[in-house]
Amino acid sequence: MALNKYLARTHELIDQYKSNAPFAQFKNLDGQFATFDDLVWFYVDPKTKKETRVTTGRHGVMGYGSAGSDPRYALREPYGDLIKVFAIETFNTSVSAGEKRARIASARRLLTHMEGELHAQTASTILEDLGGNTSQQRGIAFLVFCEKNGLMPRVADQVRRNIKDKRDRTGHNAAATRTEKLANEEVIKAVGDIYGKTLSGLLNGNAEPGYFRDALASFFALLSLASPNRVAAEVPLLANQELQKYSEGDRPDVYYLDWHGSKGYQDNKNHVLSALSGPVEKGLNFFLKACRPGRIIAAYYLNPNQNLGELLGDFPTAPERQARLDMSCKPHLFTLGYALGFYDVDAEVEVFVPDADDLRPERVRNTQRRHAGRKNCWQAKRIHELQVKDEISTSTNRSSPRQSVARLSGTAFDFKARENLNLNGTGLISIGQFENLLVNLHYKAFPSFPIGFSRSDVNSVRMDSALFCVLGHQFFGQFCIKKGGLLGGTGFYSILTPKSLASLAAADLGKTGKLFLRHGFSAHYFLNLHQLRHYTNTIADQSGIPNEVVTAWSGRKSREQTYEYIHTSHAERSARVSDVQIKTNDVAQPIRWVSSKEIVQEFNLPASVTSTGVCTQNLAVSPCEFLNDFVSSCFMCPSACYIAGDSDAIAMLEKDSQFQQRRIEAVKTDDRLKVSQTMQDWFILHNRNTQVLVQLVQLMKDEPKGTVISFNDKVQQFNLVDAKTKKITHVMAKLTDSHGDLKRALEQQRKSTAEPSSSDGLAKLMAKYSLVETA
Repeated sequence: MALNKYLARTHELIDQYKSNAPFAQFKNLDGQFATFDDLVWFYVDPKTKKETRVTTGRHGVMGYGSAGSDPRYALREPYGDLIKVFAIETFNTSVSAGEKRARIASARRLLTHMEGELHAQTASTILEDLGGNTSQQRGIAFLVFCEKNGLMPRVADQVRRNIKDKRDRTGHNAAATRTEKLANEEVIKAVGDIYGKTLSGLLNGNAEPGYFRDALASFFALLSLASPNRVAAEVPLLANQELQKYSEGDRPDVYYLDWHGSKGYQDNKNHVLSALSGPVEKGLNFFLKACRPGRIIAAYYLNPNQNLGELLGDFPTAPERQARLDMSCKPHLFTLGYALGFYDVDAEVEVFVPDADDLRPERVRNTQRRHAGRKNCWQAKRIHELQVKDEISTSTNRSSPRQSVARLSGTAFDFKARENLNLNGTGLISIGQFENLLVNLHYKAFPSFPIGFSRSDVNSVRMDSALFCVLGHQFFGQFCIKKGGLLGGTGFYSILTPKSLASLAAADLGKTGKLFLRHGFSAHYFLNLHQLRHYTNTIADQSGIPNEVVTAWSGRKSREQTYEYIHTSHAERSARVSDVQIKTNDVAQPIRWVSSKEIVQEFNLPASVTSTGVCTQNLAVSPCEFLNDFVSSCFMCPSACYIAGDSDAIAMLEKDSQFQQRRIEAVKTDDRLKVSQTMQDWFILHNRNTQVLVQLVQLMKDEPKGTVISFNDKVQQFNLVDAKTKKITHVMAKLTDSHGDLKRALEQQRKSTAEPSSSDGLAKLMAKYSLVETA
């Protein structure tokens, strides 16, 4: 009987791909080219050599390494081969490695749970077999692939339409969503307390177990507060560096770090908040030193032919260690570890010493077997004296008196490790063989070494120059067995990947982590590191930093994306906008509208027309919170711009300046001025600001029409910008001494209290401009 047309096409497609084997971009568990008989494939990136593990068997088999490679886990044919074809095509798409694996996993889930043939599936059965919303979304890619090759009827669109979107699109949960995205300030304070406690303990030599791990996680959080970065993608890739600073003239120092960009944003010198520069510098200095051994180990892996002096450089080796070492000789891994301080100064291991009569080549193997358990065949030898030919016991029994492999590697090997250690069946392994084993285990756990990646295959750092080159024993503690981890991954000579560092730090701070509990905080405390990015963006916006600056600081190409990270309620936005933005039924002055468009086009800034000029704050997303004591509500706001020649604005600001001068004259004669410190403070500030307003009005009258004018309050100068030529002119504000004006006003009060009050004149002026009602 002829095959169904869909099945026939499936077999034809598989045969076509099999005829193109082998596939150079995939390898199997043995490091050979992968075949359709292998259930575990490793995709090798041709540029970075980074490996991505792919399981092609039944869905639900968890684990690392060879997990899922047993033939009993294979999918029934032809779907076991079809998933491999889909894997080949998926790795040719331009999505992240994680997304590729997720799409393949969704396809495996469908093929594992479906009943009958693939072409007989309906939209409802596919959705049920795919499971959750995320898996359903990712399963669409496999359905589209099958439809494109004629392997099943068209059903992808129907599946897509029937996926239930669990996101709230009604706005009812807007407040809850906003709260979830922002970090809780009490939790932030707790992280700061943990950082200070753990780092001080490490620096003072009073560190408890786990302090290094907790200091690292809290330092990641600190860096995210000091700069709104993508922690997992960027922080683990920081290069080895100190906190840098820059200043101009008498201005305050600006702190920054050389920073890897992500999501297509360029590498840059990323600004670090000066308020947090002290704690950041303290943490940087600690990890610079603490991770130096890791960088030296990485350099040894890259070039083991260097002598000890070249590897150590200016590393501060203790004098008593240095006296026992020959810096001109090429070390083995454990000599290097001794120089780095991994072992006590007089640490020893037992090495196998056969009887002299048993050293004939034909008798060595039998001698080793016969005498490996006898006490008189062992001799204690100091670690710095070990030679590559010396042999040690492979015993992993914790009660054994000879725990040499654990002592040298800094990790507790479990019983399953014996097959890796017992290379020749004698229960012995030479120092040279053990070194090779540890190096191979390192490369197996870190296949892209020396290049370390974070969340993508784009951004990377060389581990011999990475700030966070963390060794397994530093993070997990000595002689620790990490459940589910690779053999030896917690020892002296295993370098953690940047990706794993980010994941571990995020897990410690997250809902399932124990970091807060370990330091006495509530079990309900947790922190999603990405919440800090939302938090920092929101605080920056509320501090008056322009959206363009926040966008660049956050490493984004488009300022539109920044709006998603700024959290203000709709009520706040509406109330703030209504006080500043011009009403739609008002008559807009052409010069103001033209200038606002030029600001948008020429300077890539938001520009909203106001009653007196243009506002460069995006009022739709970040409504105005500025308050002043003038009739013109925008005056003295750092986002306010004024347009020379804007007659309506000039008229309004001129009236405002006249009104404020009358207010000042009235206060000068007010008897309360002598005794009220608040009134005196108001006078000093308002007298100064009114002078600024008078000069602003004059500049708007005198400068060429269309010139954009703003005032920099910090340096007390006007900035005049020609929007077309972008030429900037600075005009210093000419201000009298307001303290001196106050002193003279008080002196005048003392001389004569009979002088007529100007309050009547003030009342008439207010009535003239409809500011008060008159009888």
